[in-house]
Amino acid sequence: EHIFFLSLLHTSLVLICVLLSLPSRWLICTLAVHFFQTALNADLKIKSVGLFSVQGVSIQFHPQHTLVRHPVFT
Repeated sequence: EHIFFLSLLHTSLVLICVLLSLPSRWLICTLAVHFFQTALNADLKIKSVGLFSVQGVSIQFHPQHTLVRHPVFT
């Protein structure tokens, strides 16, 4: 009976850890996509996030459209 309780407790803790890791992975992916959009002017696409893997990652960089104003010296 004692061993059954310990195995049930262990299984429950593993399940809780897996379930709690899903929101943190979503948050990390969301922050990474936002960082690529704002800081790098690029689109980051993630197809799927597994328990120990990330699949279908693609990055597309956009050209920078900047206007540079040069002072005229006379």
